[in-house]
Amino acid sequence: MTLLQSEPRLSRAPASQRNLTQPVAGPPARDRTLLVIANRFPPMASVGAVRVRKFCLYLRGHGWWPVVITAAAEADPSGAAESTRVARDFDSMADVPADMPVHRLPRETGAWPQAGTRRWARRLGRWTRWAGLTERWWEEGLSWRVQRCWRWLSFPDAGVWGLREAVTAAEALHARFRFSAVWSSAMPFSDHVIAMAVRRRLNLPWVADFRDPWVEYVHDPATRTRLDRWRQRRGESAVVRAADRVVSIGEVMTARFRERYPELPAERFVTIRNGFDPEDFRVVSGDSATNDGVLRVLYTGSFYAGRGPMPLIEGLTRVLATSPATRDAMRLEFAGRMGPWADALHAAAARLPVRVHGLLSHREATALMRRCDVMVVIQDDRPGTEIDLSAKTYEYLGSGKPILALVGAGGEAERLLLQFDGIWLAPPGDITRIAAHLRDIFDAWRARRLAPQRDPASLRPLTRQFQARQLAELLNELIEARQ
Repeated sequence: MTLLQSEPRLSRAPASQRNLTQPVAGPPARDRTLLVIANRFPPMASVGAVRVRKFCLYLRGHGWWPVVITAAAEADPSGAAESTRVARDFDSMADVPADMPVHRLPRETGAWPQAGTRRWARRLGRWTRWAGLTERWWEEGLSWRVQRCWRWLSFPDAGVWGLREAVTAAEALHARFRFSAVWSSAMPFSDHVIAMAVRRRLNLPWVADFRDPWVEYVHDPATRTRLDRWRQRRGESAVVRAADRVVSIGEVMTARFRERYPELPAERFVTIRNGFDPEDFRVVSGDSATNDGVLRVLYTGSFYAGRGPMPLIEGLTRVLATSPATRDAMRLEFAGRMGPWADALHAAAARLPVRVHGLLSHREATALMRRCDVMVVIQDDRPGTEIDLSAKTYEYLGSGKPILALVGAGGEAERLLLQFDGIWLAPPGDITRIAAHLRDIFDAWRARRLAPQRDPASLRPLTRQFQARQLAELLNELIEARQ
């Protein structure tokens, strides 16, 4: 297994929830201050939040001092309901330095449909009670109509209702910290809409970071109507033309931006990949791969309608049918949001060597990666998904473990993985090839020749520390161009 030696770790003491009235120390005298606008931020459980928090952590080592505006609420885990806890990763707060200013927008932002419906239902119920039209009758009749109207008005998403509060907060924070630039990361794409308004108000250089494509986001049901597609094109165009730089997480996405906007300078579009933090994969006592005679094959991430576990389950079923002895020596494990596949996975676990861990914190997920033997990437194979590249893929590479990748041919994921040793590739729906790869992996594991050989130099550009330096250099270029 090949692991990288990382830079010295910065302070990881948790940051408390801050607001504009709390005293916060300013940046070191020679540092520049960066306004970060990101809905995905700790303690939100999201791969997008990992990218944002790692940038915020490591930019400080390159002369940039982040100040964050986010809609991610910081709640007390001891008092949160179960439905709230599973969507939040409180361990991730350890990556937020104690002296990093974090302004959290009020939770009430965007909650007016429910409150407005109840208020109008009470009022109308008092006026029409004589006719048998009660408050409950009005609330049931108004609720779905108001929700439908609210969803249509919430463009590009519900986060847009926090625009006024976010701009007001940005102006107040700018008066205190004197920002040098703005960086927003999306989705949700309302982060870019807010950043665009802040940029116009404060006249600062702005870098718009696209973790997902907007116009080409095939997983969004809003793309089904012609009107929504038109709104998405107009929204993306406004952001791209207003931003000083547009960052994508992959070369395919960057190329698509350049194709859609040939009239703009090609250098406006830049690639800064997702990555992994070598610190997350430091092996601690009792946390390395277990030697219990079982090959553990792990998938971490989310499942939804277009991405499911069944091809992998069917592949395992075929292996067990031809090699029954592997039943006690191979196990599939799944961690993350199981979505519509939860029942199918639990049914598989009742009859096959399958274990379902459910949603884990990022720290728990990386610890599980260290204990397992093989990582699994699963992506859609629909048209448009060739642009996808799961952030987990980079962490799998950084873990030093072999990877079974169920990805489409010619896409961003395949192009990246083909550069490294220890990769088994198969189309997501090719059960025969998946089963064959599982057999080959099992045979290599049993023969003790499964460990891949990966050059640390080839992995270094995929580290969060390297990418933070890339972003810092990009921001410095924008500042120098204005001087």
